Amino acid sequence: MSSRLRSFVREAPIRAEGADFSEGVVPAVISTGDIARDRARIEQAGWDFTNFRKNPVVLFAHDDAGMFGGARALPIARSSDEMVEGNRTTAVAHFDMADEFAREVLGKIDRGFLSTTSVRWTPLKTRVDKERNAEGKDVNILVF
Repeated sequence: MSSRLRSFVREAPIRAEGADFSEGVVPAVISTGDIARDRARIEQAGWDFTNFRKNPVVLFAHDDAGMFGGARALPIARSSDEMVEGNRTTAVAHFDMADEFAREVLGKIDRGFLSTTSVRWTPLKTRVDKERNAEGKDVNILVF
């Protein structure tokens, strides 16, 4: 199973270890194998960064079509060091410090106003697993 990474900010709620906001460097957890609010899970071992690494850009709010208008459709950072570590996938964002909007987004991360990551991906395989939830009820989980 493989997926493609598209964009991220950083995981909440703790400050990323090793962040250097003055240089625009933010390590982040970009994905986990936890069950999401929509009862889906991405198996972390399936990530394939081959195509992403050819142009590893970070977009604000997945905005690759200019939804927010103008320059905001441009990347705000570049990604490096994408790696799967057990049940989580990490990367490092290198913000474009020459770009005013990228610095504005970075400041919101630094001050805790933006505190989650989001990846865009293409699932290549799926299955449905049954798992027991906190109430002891069997529920279907969509696994990518």
